[in-house]
Amino acid sequence: MLKNISFFVVFSIFIFACKSNKYSSNSNNQKGIPVIIDSSFSVDNKNMRMNILNIQLNKDVLTLEINYSGGCKEHNFNLYSNGKIENNTLQLFLVDMQNEDFCKMLLTDTLYFNLSNLKTISKNKLNLTINRNEQIIQYP
Repeated sequence: MLKNISFFVVFSIFIFACKSNKYSSNSNNQKGIPVIIDSSFSVDNKNMRMNILNIQLNKDVLTLEINYSGGCKEHNFNLYSNGKIENNTLQLFLVDMQNEDFCKMLLTDTLYFNLSNLKTISKNKLNLTINRNEQIIQYP
């Protein structure tokens, strides 16, 4: 009986601690965080373990609704491009900069990214994909 009570207390403290943290710092920036264009960007060893639930484009602002696991530490997301256009398509890579949140809560967040600096890569319309997702977004 005492063993069961101890387990319940420890489990309750763990759940409370996970729920008390802020999960993402990009949630409130509706003007959008700029895409990071880095010709040396590689997906190797990057945390891209999230599901993209919804994608919307309004002028230069890309809105992504995602879910991911975590809950005990703050998560920050960046959107990268290596700037290489293949078949009029530019790959974007959404990266979770948090690699050490071992909590398993399923979190949902809305992220905003400003794509206007992609106009320096091409003056033509581009097809954009995110994390090799099959959905194609035309920009601008």
